[in-house]
Amino acid sequence: MWLSPGLRSHRTPREERLERGFVLLEVAVPSLLNITAMGEEEALGVIIGMDPHKRSATIEVVDDRGVVMAKGRFGTDKVGYREMLAEGRRFADRVWAVEGCNGIGKHIAHRLVHDGETVLDVPPKLSAQVRVFATGNGRKTDPVDAHSVAMVALRTPNLVRVEVDDDLVVMGMLADRRDVLGRARTQTINRLHRLLLELLQHLEHPRHRRPDQLT
Repeated sequence: MWLSPGLRSHRTPREERLERGFVLLEVAVPSLLNITAMGEEEALGVIIGMDPHKRSATIEVVDDRGVVMAKGRFGTDKVGYREMLAEGRRFADRVWAVEGCNGIGKHIAHRLVHDGETVLDVPPKLSAQVRVFATGNGRKTDPVDAHSVAMVALRTPNLVRVEVDDDLVVMGMLADRRDVLGRARTQTINRLHRLLLELLQHLEHPRHRRPDQLT
């Protein structure tokens, strides 16, 4: 930053280092844009950054310019996962960026791939670096982590795409089949219960009682 003669910056050395870090980050990594044959920039859609945990997942949706379009926290149970997937599918051209797909994020990343979504693996070290630049102290919170993951995916080329794991596909098919059988069993039990109630009501009607049962 250029200053007029005789003027001094009131920023601390730490603030100056942080500013230089932001500049280096912006210069060193490209944005998620496709350069067409005419030399024009074409947006490639949105990035859905995710900070996954065992019982919850925090997401942030950013466009190709890094503008936040949506954010939220969802459970990782069936209901929460369906809600999160529905929120993400509001955006047509989307890519999910999940932190630590070989660790804590593996399960939910493969659930997304199993449901036909495109998922990128964001190494925790990269998101930690962006978090330090963004906050100045590296302090972890779920929304900050989701934002950092989204920024890494937006600015970093050649991230590893999560592919379908054949073993997990088989496990998913078995789990789906188990759910279908469980629902069918519940429906059958409910039908039998209803039929038994109707039969008991029918047998208790006076027309179907013996004379000694009417008193």
